[in-house]
Amino acid sequence: MSWEDRILRKFMNNQSRSILLIIGCLTLSLMVGCRGIRSDKTPIHLNPNMDWGPQFEFQEKASKPPVDTVPFGSGVSARQLDQRPGALKADPVFYQGKTSTGAWVDDIPMDLNMDVMKRGQERYNIYCSVCHTQTGNGTKSLIAKRGWIASDITQSLTRSRSDGELFDIVSNGIRTMPGYAHQLNESDRWAIVAYVRALQRAYNSPYSTLPKDLKNQLK
Repeated sequence: MSWEDRILRKFMNNQSRSILLIIGCLTLSLMVGCRGIRSDKTPIHLNPNMDWGPQFEFQEKASKPPVDTVPFGSGVSARQLDQRPGALKADPVFYQGKTSTGAWVDDIPMDLNMDVMKRGQERYNIYCSVCHTQTGNGTKSLIAKRGWIASDITQSLTRSRSDGELFDIVSNGIRTMPGYAHQLNESDRWAIVAYVRALQRAYNSPYSTLPKDLKNQLK
């Protein structure tokens, strides 16, 4: 191969490399500078996330409430709280078990009937019987097997407490017993108090005062 041919081949190789380098740079420039599809429309957003979700600016007027709803703190109900006595839980007797002076109430502030008693029994068996047992004496309970002793709610200490104090114990707990205000509403807590009173009366009633069918069951 003559020296002219070698020079020409070397020149062609260098030129090919230069062309390839230029093409590569142009391709890379196009890839970097052109994101999405060129169009007069809004660019394609493959993952919208919450980029265009509804939002409110500070001090902006709030949106209207949904149809057929009444927002809290507006309208007639805000001026006439007697139409919704439970909105602010302003009655300390029912919601705290106390009078306006802070004394425990003596009686359950709701009408008692079989539905209330059944509700109280149901809630008691779910939340209370684990420690106090279904009879209320606390023996042979699950925690007793682990060395803990639950109070016997059929004895004089619990019987001497007022209904309001028992309601407060169910609500907020006492000593190692937790409160159940988050699990039970006020009506259910009063229903439990009523059922506890029924357990106490049944446990401490003389045999002669029991109904005939119950006497037959005990024989």
